[in-house]
Amino acid sequence: MQSMEFVKFEMVGHVGVATIDRPPVNALSLKLYREIGDIFKEAQENPDVWVFLLKAAGKHFSTGNEMAEFDQFGMASWKEIIWAYRNAGFFNKPYVVAVQGGVMGAGLTIVSSADIIISAEEGFFSFAETNVGLLGPVFECSRSIPIQVLRYMTLTGAKLSADELYRYGYIFEVVEKDALYGRALEVAQQIEAKPPLVTKEVKIALQRLADIDRLYHLDAVETYWTNETLLKDSHDFREAYTSFLEKRPPRLTGK
Repeated sequence: MQSMEFVKFEMVGHVGVATIDRPPVNALSLKLYREIGDIFKEAQENPDVWVFLLKAAGKHFSTGNEMAEFDQFGMASWKEIIWAYRNAGFFNKPYVVAVQGGVMGAGLTIVSSADIIISAEEGFFSFAETNVGLLGPVFECSRSIPIQVLRYMTLTGAKLSADELYRYGYIFEVVEKDALYGRALEVAQQIEAKPPLVTKEVKIALQRLADIDRLYHLDAVETYWTNETLLKDSHDFREAYTSFLEKRPPRLTGK
């Protein structure tokens, strides 16, 4: 595995364990997106990796896009981001994710690609883009978030707790924070104990069931609506974005 700044990798038997570590809140900068895309690609191509486990250091799994950098993202940047999304979405080996704290905005895309999501008790989840006048990862998250819950989250930008999303079937298990990594590794090792050719074929069958080719066709829909239409040029985006940085309520006009 190549050396990375924000993603650390180790092997535990045949479980490949990757840790996102970009203090203070694992916000997704363009460089972190590249590293996430790279780690999925390398894990997929590594024959010693039978199961992939993704976790994060710090208080939050990821608070979404790095807002201080986001305003500079252009279409070239978004194509790289989509490449990272697709490497996670099309990953053809079993994938377990352990999450704590906030999983917001684009962070939901990476988490929603997992086969099994395990969360710490204090975990919370939201489509933060709605709150700053943008369209969040609706297509990518529709493969695992129930549609009525997805509608509520994307239309309101509300935060839902780990317990709520466990009840709705998005999260497999909620555990104490101190037990999070151990439980996620235990589940990954349960999968590791099975014939890897079988678990890989099961994963591919599950991807066909989810019709991920449809979900990841061409450019992601939110990228089109963010960059190719008026959303990113609208008054409300500029106002919501500025008010977020200034930590004040936005003054929205509908324009």
